[in-house]
Amino acid sequence: MPSSRPTRAVGVAAILCCVFAVALTPVAPPPAQAKQSFFGVQGWVPPSPKQFKRLSRQGVGMVRMTLGWGQHEPRRGKRTWGYGDDMVARAALARVKLLPVLVGTPWFASKNPLHPPTTRKGRRGYARYVEDVVRRYGRRGRFWKRNPHLPYKPITSWQVWNEPNFPAWWLNRPNAKQYVSFLRLAAKRIRKADPKARVVLAGLPETKTGIPATKFLRQIYRVRGAKKHFDVVALNTYAHDHRGVFGALKRARRTMRKHGDRRAKIMISEIGWATGGDESRRTHPFRTTLKGQARRLRVTFRKLKKHRERYRITNVIWFSLRDRAAREDEPNWWGLHTGLFFADGRPKPAWRAYTSFTKAK
Repeated sequence: MPSSRPTRAVGVAAILCCVFAVALTPVAPPPAQAKQSFFGVQGWVPPSPKQFKRLSRQGVGMVRMTLGWGQHEPRRGKRTWGYGDDMVARAALARVKLLPVLVGTPWFASKNPLHPPTTRKGRRGYARYVEDVVRRYGRRGRFWKRNPHLPYKPITSWQVWNEPNFPAWWLNRPNAKQYVSFLRLAAKRIRKADPKARVVLAGLPETKTGIPATKFLRQIYRVRGAKKHFDVVALNTYAHDHRGVFGALKRARRTMRKHGDRRAKIMISEIGWATGGDESRRTHPFRTTLKGQARRLRVTFRKLKKHRERYRITNVIWFSLRDRAAREDEPNWWGLHTGLFFADGRPKPAWRAYTSFTKAK
């Protein structure tokens, strides 16, 4: 879900595609070897059962996707779990971990489904949903008790919202204090349902149309008690190349150390480069050729793998798995072309580069 959009209107349309196409639709390894779940992917829509199995065969250990309130309560008071049950079962059968993003608000709790609920009633509804979804799919979850035939792959990490430092995701005016209040609400319910669960901060991009990631992270830490409410800092590191990615990592780690949070880990919850789409001065850094995409992936992943202990990186998740066509009235912007596969399913050179890391022994 890239955040450096050609325009805010395009961003909202694209994000709606992602959220609501999706909505409706152990022992640490030695430093030289990344564990399977270190590398993950996210798609515009969830992988099919066949795609999940392909990812598993290629050593991809994690899939990030939304598991939002709006996806499971389309009508007030009518909770339906079909979507979540299907996705969790697909992942379990493929033995792939899920990283759910708890983002998206039903129509009865917010006029904009990308914005968090702001009323007391809406926030209570979101909190109940968070506890319910963790009790269903987390450790000792009801889903596992009702489906003993499935491999036991409970969800153990939960990401609270997406890009709250970007206007389209946060009431058109990002506010770190508001986000921390919302995070506190969710973290309390997550840990109530599963005391061992990890709470992941929303992915923060270095956006120029909102509050830059480093500044927003500093603002989060300045809220009293904020660091108690999350275990992992998440970054959406869209940049020109590996230097920009590591610049974001270094700034985040420096901010974390300054605020006494040395032990917290960092997740790169989105990273990617496009092979097509309209180009502008602002979006030029995110677009390259087919060979350029593979090269940037290879160089960046090699360095992330090498330095994952130094920066305490838990996971690196590529967005997106597959390109998609622009929808009606949607410009052909760069984010549609970050896939490891073309829209018709053909692999790009970047897919081979990607699997050279996931399949490494």
